[in-house]
Formats: sequence, C-alpha cells, structure tokens
Amino acid sequence: AISACEKKGKWQAALCLLSDMFKGDLLPDEFNFSAAISACDKGGKLKQALDLLKSMPRLKVRPNVYCFNAAASACVKAGGHWPHAASLLHQMAQHAIQEDEVSYNSALSACERGSKW
Repeated sequence: AISACEKKGKWQAALCLLSDMFKGDLLPDEFNFSAAISACDKGGKLKQALDLLKSMPRLKVRPNVYCFNAAASACVKAGGHWPHAASLLHQMAQHAIQEDEVSYNSALSACERGSKW
C-alpha cells in the first residue's frame, strides 16, 4: 500500500500507513521506509524525507541504498540542497552502504541545481 502511495506522490497517506504499521503488529522494514521516503520526494517534501531517513536507526530499521537515493532525489527536487546530498553520501559510508550511480548522480545534480558545480 505504501508503494501505491509512492507511485502517486501521496506522501501524507504514505506517512499515515507507516505510522499505522507501528500502531499495529506490523513492523516496517527498509522497503516500507524507502517507499515512504520516495513518496515524500515525489511530493516535494524534503524535510519529511530526511526526517524519515534519520529516524530509521532509532527505530531499529537499517536503511538501504534505495532509502538514501530517494532522500538524495528529494534534495535535487527541492532546488539543489547540495549540503544535504553530500551529507547523505557520507552517511552511506558510515552505514557501510555501497553508493551506486544514482547516489552520485543525485549528489552531482543537487550541486548543479544549487549552483555549486
């Protein structure tokens, strides 16, 4: 269901579903978080995307490359928040998550949009 919200950019519904999972007997995994972060990205909600990513370790959910890439994409779409995008690359290294082409392209695009290229 969160993936359906992600595809439509329904970030509020995605966050509600994620919250409901915690209230019930279901524990969200990295794929649920990835879809919710991507929904925030598509909805233009950078702060919410970054907050979700930041909350994952505290909630005992290990972020994956897709979580970070969705957050990096939100940095690009929010006008090129390059400091956040660069920080995400650093955080990926701290979590021993291998960056991929999308990771680097998002960071470069954020720099370009933020006039730091």
